Amino acid sequence: MPICVKCGMKIPVGRYCGGCGIRVAESASHSGEQPSLNSGNDLNSPPKPESVEEEINRLTADLKLFPSSIDTYLKLSEALLIAGKLDRAFSTIRAFKALFPDDPRGHKIAGKILETLDRKEEAIKSFEKSLEKDSSDIQTVLHVVELLHGIGRTREALSKLQPLRHFSQKHPIILLKMAEIEVSQGNPSIAREYLSEFRKYAGETLEMFALLGRTMILQSFFDGAVRLFQEGLSRFPNDPELHLGLGKSFIGLNQREKAVVELENALRNSPGNPEILLEIGRLHGIMGLYEKSEEMFSRIRNNPATLGAIFLELGKFYLSQTMRDQAIIELKHARELSPHHPEISRILGETLETAQENSQALGIYDSF
Repeated sequence: MPICVKCGMKIPVGRYCGGCGIRVAESASHSGEQPSLNSGNDLNSPPKPESVEEEINRLTADLKLFPSSIDTYLKLSEALLIAGKLDRAFSTIRAFKALFPDDPRGHKIAGKILETLDRKEEAIKSFEKSLEKDSSDIQTVLHVVELLHGIGRTREALSKLQPLRHFSQKHPIILLKMAEIEVSQGNPSIAREYLSEFRKYAGETLEMFALLGRTMILQSFFDGAVRLFQEGLSRFPNDPELHLGLGKSFIGLNQREKAVVELENALRNSPGNPEILLEIGRLHGIMGLYEKSEEMFSRIRNNPATLGAIFLELGKFYLSQTMRDQAIIELKHARELSPHHPEISRILGETLETAQENSQALGIYDSF
C-alpha cells in the first residue's frame, strides 16, 4: 500500500490517507517500508521528525564545505521539503539545477515541491522534464499519471500508461492504474480486462478487490459486489475502502440501514476521507437527514486535499435536490481545482445556461 508522506500511515484509501485525509499518490511505496533519506530518488521517505532540523543544519554546513556535492544538495532539498521549508527547498533545488542541469533528480524534487505548494500544472511539467533526462523512471511516470488523472487530464494520463504495458508483469501497478482510470471514466468492461491481467501477476490484492467491486457497481451487479467486498473484508479486515464499496453496494440494493453501518465503519477507519464523507452525506440527504448531510459536506469543503472530482459529485447531488445555486458554487470550485476536467466544464456550463447566466456559460463552453 502507498505511504502517506505527512503522517506515515500505511493504509490509505483511494487517493486519500486514512489517517489525516491528505491526498496520497498511488505511486508511493507499496512495500510498507519507508526508504532512507539518503537516496536522492526517494521523495516519499521522511526522516524521523526529531532529526529533521539536525539533519538540515548538518547538510547546510556540509554544503558550505563542499558546494559542488550532488548528494548534499539533494538530501538538503528533501529535508527542507519534509520540514515544510518550501521556499528554501525550492531555492536550493534551483541552485542544484543550475549546477547540474542534466541530472533528472533536480527536476523531480522541484516537481515534488511544486506539488506540495498545490501548483500541480507546474509540478507536472517539472516531473516531465525529469523524464526527458531519464525515460526509464517508471515510478515518476506513474506519479505524473496520478497528477494528470487527479486534475481531469485523463486522456493524457492513459496515453502515458499505454507505452508501459510491456512492463506490466514486472510492474503490475501499471494495469491497476489503467483499470482505475477506466473505472473513473465509466468503462467497467475495459477495467475488468486490466484487473484480470493484474490478478495473474500480483494475485488478489486489496486494490484488486476494491476496483473489481467498483466495476460491478457500475454495471449494477450489486449482489455480486456485496459478496466480493465481503470476501475482501475477510482477507483485509477493517479496510475502509472495502467498507465504502460494501456500503455503496447496499445503497444499490436499497438496503440503507446496512449501508449506513458499512459507511460508518469506513469513516471510523478513515475519518478524513472525502470520498467516504461524500457518500455518507448523500445517503443522509436522500434519507431526509439534512443537518447530518451538511455536516459531512462541510468536512469535505474544509479538507484542502479534496479533489475537483469530489466537488463535481457534490454539485451533481445538489442538482438532484433542485438546489441549483449551491450546485453552481460547488461546480465552480470543482473547475478551479480541475480546469481540464471535461465533465465538470460541461455540467457547469449547462447549469449556468439553465440559470440564465448565458455569458458565463459561453465562457465555459469556449474553454473546452
